[in-house]
Amino acid sequence: MLSTNASPRGAAPAAALVVRLLSRLLYASLLLGLLAITAGLAMVVAPRLLGYGAVAINGGSMQESIPGGSLVIARWLPNEQVRVGQVIIASQPGRAAVAHRVVSLQKDGDNFIVQIKGDANQTPDAGRYVLPDRVLTPARVIPYLGYLVLYVKTPLGLTLFVTLPSILLCLYLLRQIWSDGPLTTEPALKGGGNAV
Repeated sequence: MLSTNASPRGAAPAAALVVRLLSRLLYASLLLGLLAITAGLAMVVAPRLLGYGAVAINGGSMQESIPGGSLVIARWLPNEQVRVGQVIIASQPGRAAVAHRVVSLQKDGDNFIVQIKGDANQTPDAGRYVLPDRVLTPARVIPYLGYLVLYVKTPLGLTLFVTLPSILLCLYLLRQIWSDGPLTTEPALKGGGNAV
């Protein structure tokens, strides 16, 4: 007599194995994603804790020494120690921070006024820049990491790299907590044994 049962005998365990493997793969990829995000944020936060600054540079006006998309780890320098020819990070209200070389320096009372220029630019930046009490000057340049930092600061980047992985990881962990059956790390209770 022919059986109408179309599923082979080992199909249920095989399907459970595939689901378990996919679940573990998802969990591992979420953990790796969160680890990458944590490492990227640590590259920005750790220098600040150690007295340095971290600035993502988007432009290419210093292409030879600081390529566009670089993350610059910079040290603080008192404004009176800035010299002509030195690269500084200038940030003005409403504008992105730029790393440019000082081409002229003047002292006006207590203020130090500089004119800056990118190495790849033909002319100095328009206007002059009044140095704050402390100025950032590059100590290390990490190419391409600035692109990631700049992207994570956008709403889409924040969603893709922080919010979405966090939600997926929480959903995965909640599914593990509320799933039927024992967790893989707990032994299943068998029979009517006496509990101690």
